[in-house]
Amino acid sequence: MSQTSWSMMQREAIDARSGPILVSAGAGSGKTSVLVERVLTRVLDEGLDLDRLLIVTFTEAAALEMKERIKHAILARIAQGDTSARLRQNLALLPQATISTLHSFCMNVIRRGVLDLPIDPGVSVLEPAAAAILSHQALDEVLASAYQEDDPDFWAFVDAYGDDRSERSVRDVILSIHQFAKSQPHPAAWLTQVAQHLQQDALCSTLRDVHFIGAYQKMLLQRLDEVLIHYQRIASELSFTNGPDAYRQYFEERIQRVHAVKQRVLSIAWDGTEGDGLSRFPSVKDADAIKERVNEMRKQPDDRFKEVLKELKTKPAVYLEELRAAAPLLARAVALVLSFEKVYQEKKRMRGVVDFSDLEHFAHQALRDEMDGPTALARAFQEQFAEIIVDEYQDTSPIQDAVLTAVARTGEANVFQVGDVKQSIYRFRMAEPMLFLQKMQRTDQDGGKRILLTENFRSRDSVIVAVNGLFSMIMTREFGGLSYREEGVMKPAAEYKSDPDALSAPVQLLVINRASHQDEHDEEDDHEASPEMRDDDSDVLAGQAEEEEEVEASETEREAQAIAQHIRALFQAGKKVYRKALSEYTPLAYSDIAILLRAARNQATVISEVLRNYGIPCVSDQGPSFYEGVEIRIAIALLQMIDNPRQDIPLAAVLRSRIFSFSTTDLAEIRAGKRGCFFDALVEHGKLESPLKRRIASFFETLDTWRTEIRLMSPGEAVSYLLGASRWLSLCSVMERGAERVARLETLLHQAQAFDETHGGDFADFVSYVVAQHEQSQEDAPARALETQDAVQIMTIHKSKGLEFPVVFVARLGQRFRLTSKHAGIAFHRELGLGPRFVDQERRARADTLLARVIQEEERVAMLTEELRVLYVAMTRAREQLFLVGTVNDLEVAQNVWSDKARAEAPGDALSYSDLTRARTMLDWIAPVALKMQAYRDVPIVWVPYRKEDVEAPDGPVGAVGEVHLSVSPHGVKRVAHASLVDYAQRTKSAVLPAKVSVTEWKRAWDDEDAVRAPERLPSLATLRLSRQRNTPSRESGLARGTFVHAIFQQVDLTLPLHMPEVLRDEVSRLRAAGWVDPLSDEDIPYDELVSFFQSELGQRILRHPEQVRREVSFLMSIEQDAVRYREGVDDPVERLLALPDDRMKNARGGTGFVMMQGTVDAILLEGGQVSIIDYKTDRGNEDLATLVARYTRQVSAYAIALERAWKRPVAQGWLYFTARKEAVCVWPAQTNP
Repeated sequence: MSQTSWSMMQREAIDARSGPILVSAGAGSGKTSVLVERVLTRVLDEGLDLDRLLIVTFTEAAALEMKERIKHAILARIAQGDTSARLRQNLALLPQATISTLHSFCMNVIRRGVLDLPIDPGVSVLEPAAAAILSHQALDEVLASAYQEDDPDFWAFVDAYGDDRSERSVRDVILSIHQFAKSQPHPAAWLTQVAQHLQQDALCSTLRDVHFIGAYQKMLLQRLDEVLIHYQRIASELSFTNGPDAYRQYFEERIQRVHAVKQRVLSIAWDGTEGDGLSRFPSVKDADAIKERVNEMRKQPDDRFKEVLKELKTKPAVYLEELRAAAPLLARAVALVLSFEKVYQEKKRMRGVVDFSDLEHFAHQALRDEMDGPTALARAFQEQFAEIIVDEYQDTSPIQDAVLTAVARTGEANVFQVGDVKQSIYRFRMAEPMLFLQKMQRTDQDGGKRILLTENFRSRDSVIVAVNGLFSMIMTREFGGLSYREEGVMKPAAEYKSDPDALSAPVQLLVINRASHQDEHDEEDDHEASPEMRDDDSDVLAGQAEEEEEVEASETEREAQAIAQHIRALFQAGKKVYRKALSEYTPLAYSDIAILLRAARNQATVISEVLRNYGIPCVSDQGPSFYEGVEIRIAIALLQMIDNPRQDIPLAAVLRSRIFSFSTTDLAEIRAGKRGCFFDALVEHGKLESPLKRRIASFFETLDTWRTEIRLMSPGEAVSYLLGASRWLSLCSVMERGAERVARLETLLHQAQAFDETHGGDFADFVSYVVAQHEQSQEDAPARALETQDAVQIMTIHKSKGLEFPVVFVARLGQRFRLTSKHAGIAFHRELGLGPRFVDQERRARADTLLARVIQEEERVAMLTEELRVLYVAMTRAREQLFLVGTVNDLEVAQNVWSDKARAEAPGDALSYSDLTRARTMLDWIAPVALKMQAYRDVPIVWVPYRKEDVEAPDGPVGAVGEVHLSVSPHGVKRVAHASLVDYAQRTKSAVLPAKVSVTEWKRAWDDEDAVRAPERLPSLATLRLSRQRNTPSRESGLARGTFVHAIFQQVDLTLPLHMPEVLRDEVSRLRAAGWVDPLSDEDIPYDELVSFFQSELGQRILRHPEQVRREVSFLMSIEQDAVRYREGVDDPVERLLALPDDRMKNARGGTGFVMMQGTVDAILLEGGQVSIIDYKTDRGNEDLATLVARYTRQVSAYAIALERAWKRPVAQGWLYFTARKEAVCVWPAQTNP
């Protein structure tokens, strides 16, 4: 319809008509434009009236945008002279067109089918907070009735899920089960089936017959595969380094045992007799060094293997007995949930209201008769809608999918669904990404069409290459349900004009080393989740509520400082942004920059303060919400305590606050050695003779007075009284920003007064209401860009979805995942059901059943894959420049772990399932892949390690950008107030040295006397990609040829007779076809040079022993800074490296005086226990051979020294092979012939 130029796949998505059609649209693929164009084509060109379309969007904003685009297109047609009645008719139909969210459509269905539903025709929708109050009232009635019954199963259920402090955990279990069940199309039937499955399992005589045995086997086999991978890695390293025979035999036997155990698991042939012990590790004389390394490597797999053996040691009869004990408890829980649903529905019916979940279920009920299929109303919709268009299908829940299916025609022939499962990040709203994946698998089989939109019209190549490289190795069919390499790889399609000041650098990974900050106070010790990712109650109980605004430098602050320094550097460098609408570059603005966080509630505040200290304006709609201020948190805790003082968290928070001023030490003393809830501990401690006795008595007297006074008050009166009697209002007035705090407390009071008028509940109802409002405020709102001012935008990744920014910083990537389910004490799975606890009545103990543990593992992996998709969303928001920012406890230790993972797999292989599922942070995915790509000469992600001095806060308020000079190097950015680069380098010896250098940089620093005075001459770790952008065509051609030759040497099959020209040509063709090497024209491929190498003596040695060849071997070692610097009169650098003792090499941790040296050896050949290394050089210049040898000798020497120190074995020979000259030169330890 329009004149827009569409790609072939976009055009197919616009024109495809025979359904069902599923469009998998990657990030930046123009999905929204395609969807709108499809609608416009159908309406304006094909004559389909708007009332014949059902268009379901994820948000109201998206629906409004769709209507606006259609309106403008119709008006444009009319302005061009088309005055047909049909155009005007559709313009008139537009306001009533069915373009809406699913909930709005469900309400439409309910209104049309209300006479057949058990609800009032004038039904209205409850707000979530009001629904929470009503649901709690319904649950009160259900539990009150249950408490009056003499039902042993009920009390066993309470024993399993309750505690002696309150009934909250019991209530949470019932509400959690109810919420999960309501996401199913038939909640009652699903719950009944779940209970029946467990009852049937309880009757089984063997584990082979339980309904979840397949999932249990899968869990055990995955753990055994994880163990096997680690043992094989150790065995391979021992073989490679010629380790002790006893060690190698030990791990060969261990591998055989793992295989034997796997067979037992596969055949379900264990009977509880499998031993859980492991054979003793052998003792070998004079092997202490390698023993330490092996012990370190085997600890994790040994522990995992012991876990599996312990599982198998437990007799199956024990597991079955646990299921028998749990079955009646689960049946009682299901009965309670069904009773609760009945009472809750009746309360809503009497009030003429429904909640959002009811909208979906009543709509489904109006459309689907389970006995007769589609209702008359459903058939009417099927006739009305010629096409059903569903946007963001990946975020659909099972019940929502059932509603859409009910109005679709037979076989979903009129359904067009668009989404991207890689961006499904709403599991907390019951979205089920498996629906999208399953439909992808069966669409072609059902006669439909699956269309992949993989062109990215948003981002620069540098961003796309990094995203593709990373996710090709971490998003697999086993981990994530989708092979990114097969179905997700993006193709660059954005057009950017060239400009010397453009943002075109590779993606940068800023890793902050926390080890140098251990002397500082940090509220996020041990990489625990930040306050945003922990239970808020933990902070309050720890007494941090009033102190968190005054904490010292934290990880978030240090990352914010690094981000601020990079932002200042971008402005100082005069960077420009490409404006597509204008087709020109304009100066970078602050509003072009976004900082994305996994969760932003306190972190956004910290980052904002740091940026403002640097003079950088910023804004966040994720700043502290109304409920996150300390004044509101304590006020709510006060209300909760008055309502029920036996709640630990609110009670401790109020005691710790300035209202009563108990210290954390006081609370610890009260709690120490006492059983029961904190209230009981307080009562008990008040009876003791202690300095706290009088204060505790005063507290109880005050508590009793307050509870008595409010007994007959309305909620508004009670809140007013408590804020005054507690002096909390006046205490907050004298705090920093006191006026703001008082205003918020007054707002809370107004809420209570409004509650009196609108709800008419009592004080307890208002407490439930305000707590529900607080919880609701923590959920992410729909995305929106903060474009009201020129300021850096700070937001959650969830809120950034659907947006794009020229510059993106993704921060806090070193923060641990929070993989604990919100569900209280019970595990959920759509297919496996509910995983219950059981109670051992004899020991009065409770524990999870085997089914619960299986479901918990499934849930843990599902939550991890959600984090994977969150990372994808974050990285694909960037248009031109992307920074990834994270903190680690100890960078050297972390790099060693990451390097092991990177080396474990072949160059093009994904990380192992074990490494993917054992990740604790997003950095655990990103860093190994970055190291791996770097090791194989592909550097789309540049490392920028940060030391303590790199992220110091400014010495005071910082003015405008022009008032500060920045020292910018490829390895770090450091703020230098009012000083030039030269002055700063003269004052700070180590200023120009990065925390890590490559061997090439080390060699060049010695070769170039000016290196210390001109740090910008040192190449970045992205030398290859940056040089491609900078250099001339001839230089680019040489680089491309050199990269190609290295790739061939890296990937070629060494078992073939490659010295034969025809064989080598065939092998090169195979590698080119498989995509293992970069494209190069056939005439540019130096076949003769490749053949000559394999015909040489050196090449023949490799072909004779292909199994003894290791290619592209990376290493990392610490060296003294003086070994890197050029200094006149200093001894040879190789001699300096040789003289550095092993303990200095091993123990240096990148602190003052040391830097990390990294390198990659092209090839290593093991012959008769001797090690030879080969470094390929593709120089094609006119320099003589002696000059070239002198240039590269130090580099090979450094490789040799590093390998000798790492493997504790001498390197016999170090070779340089010059491909263009077809000559080999031995430069270590002396020049000899092959």
